[in-house]
Amino acid sequence: MSVDSPQSEVFSDTYVESRTKFRDAAARAGWTLSEYPIADTGPDGITLTVDAASCGDPDARRVLLVSSGLHGIEGYFGAALQIAALQTITPESLPAQTRIVFLHGLNPYGFAWYRRADACNIDPNRNFLLPDDSFDRPAPDYRTYDRFLNPNGPPARFDTFRWIGAAALLVIGPKRLAQAIAAGQHEFPDGLFFGGNEHGPTQQLFAAHWHEWTGSADQVFHIDFHTGLGPSGSWQMLLDTRLTPEELQRLRDWFGHESICNGDPKVTYETTGSIGRWCRASFPERYVYVCAEFGTYDALSVLSALRTENQAHRYCTPDDPAWTRAKQRLKEVFCPAAPQWRQTVLSEGTALIDTAIQRYLARGF
Repeated sequence: MSVDSPQSEVFSDTYVESRTKFRDAAARAGWTLSEYPIADTGPDGITLTVDAASCGDPDARRVLLVSSGLHGIEGYFGAALQIAALQTITPESLPAQTRIVFLHGLNPYGFAWYRRADACNIDPNRNFLLPDDSFDRPAPDYRTYDRFLNPNGPPARFDTFRWIGAAALLVIGPKRLAQAIAAGQHEFPDGLFFGGNEHGPTQQLFAAHWHEWTGSADQVFHIDFHTGLGPSGSWQMLLDTRLTPEELQRLRDWFGHESICNGDPKVTYETTGSIGRWCRASFPERYVYVCAEFGTYDALSVLSALRTENQAHRYCTPDDPAWTRAKQRLKEVFCPAAPQWRQTVLSEGTALIDTAIQRYLARGF
């Protein structure tokens, strides 16, 4: 794709619009489409699906998996990159014995309802617990902040969260505060970053169909697009699994040493129940997962928007102006409307996908 194309061609205002654009772009490119419905419905009772588009060799030795919308609202950004990339990638352009799979909207409920979480308030990227993990894990650090993060009532038109949050950052420190709040918790079902009391619909669907997408591959490189962490318009590949020295060096050679964040202190917290760790532990061969994180707003703005949206979703109805304000604010902090931001991330994001195709599919890890 030329990033000079109109942004309206790839960015969307609703989940249905994004899904339609994704399906149309995949069909035009000659990719194979599959859809996987979930039990929950979207606005006006619409059926919600995870959509997969694939091209290349079904028996490929190397598979590139590109996913969007694991945190539902972040799908507005990730899907735009996928739709843009579909305009240039054809099955004939791939190296032999390789395959690409795009997964659109891994959390379609959050995508459709302008939420980060799913219908049960589960954060899917805190829900991929391994067999030896426990859903009964207490959250003593999070417990300290739950009442502050989750007021019992609809959001106020004006509140003091940013001032209180700024004070907390000064007293406690950003790394310690982020670890306590965002690492994932299983104790407060209505709270932020809730990892669930059991595996939720996204984890179950992904686990059930994973091998359809990866097939009999010897290697899988999985790029999962996210937003909300880091300076606006910048990006990093965050690693939450231990890679071999060879794998780590390949990533640095391909994408730049400064772009690979492997235990860097700039990553302010470690999560539990992440999809990357589950994939790495479950795949019998070589699986490299990266979270491609694109920055939007400062951390307090993002957390404030998450807090307000959670209040509105719990205590307001869709015809309430407070509900609409909270949802649109959350969409803005995870997918800013500023043309310059969108132009920058489209250019950087599609280049990232292109590099993965040219370097990884051509030679592997």
